[in-house]
Amino acid sequence: MNEQKFQLGVKALITNSKKEVLLLRVDTSRFKDKNSNLYYWDIPGGRIQQGHTIEGTLLREVEEEIGTSAINVESHFDSFISNIKIPLGNRKFDGLILFVFICRLKNAKQKIALNEESTEYRWTPIKEAKQLLTHKYPKSFIDKLDSL
Repeated sequence: MNEQKFQLGVKALITNSKKEVLLLRVDTSRFKDKNSNLYYWDIPGGRIQQGHTIEGTLLREVEEEIGTSAINVESHFDSFISNIKIPLGNRKFDGLILFVFICRLKNAKQKIALNEESTEYRWTPIKEAKQLLTHKYPKSFIDKLDSL
């Protein structure tokens, strides 16, 4: 029997009072496993490293990707297997299991400072976010965005 191997990741679904979601345009040109797309839209987050907590990883990744960890983690939103596979060195994984949490910036006027992984950000209405996130996220997650 072949068991599948998965990595675990956490994502921050950062929303605002206008019912918009913070999206990051990820530049894939730096990736070892070149993708046919030069970019895709995503939400902040990353993989959980051994010995790290879910919330600690979430705060660290948000700070790395948007320049602040001053967020309120409000609730778990969804968990699923991502549509894309992200290689890690020479190891082969069958997928990425993501845990998504609804978050808000503590300061609504917080300046966003992107790292080198992303080329731009934008606050996006739910209807548009659903279209832009289909590359990485399964239909079940996309459909659930309507509940925000």
